[in-house]
Amino acid sequence: ATVPSFDFVWLDGLLDFAPPVKGDVKAGIDQFLALIWPRVADGGFVLLHSTLTNSAVRAWLDGVSASPWGPPGAVMSLMEPHKKFQNSMTMLQKRPDGYAEPIHSKLP
Repeated sequence: ATVPSFDFVWLDGLLDFAPPVKGDVKAGIDQFLALIWPRVADGGFVLLHSTLTNSAVRAWLDGVSASPWGPPGAVMSLMEPHKKFQNSMTMLQKRPDGYAEPIHSKLP
């Protein structure tokens, strides 16, 4: 049987899905992403909620390029500056070596 892949994964309650391992938030997130990342399709996205202004998650994000499960090929974070809590998201795109977006059209 074929294992399905995902084009888009939204993790709204990040620490609910990836609880700390023995108090270590970074280990919990990495452990969860090690399970799901292989099932993300090339070019697919994982969006994580509340990543920029939570100090523990931000420490993980600052080191994401060296993550043992990836690393992601592209990372982009956005913040809602008018909010104090749950005010940001980070998008990880899986871009393995040699990946390029397909070209579907040509301008005249």
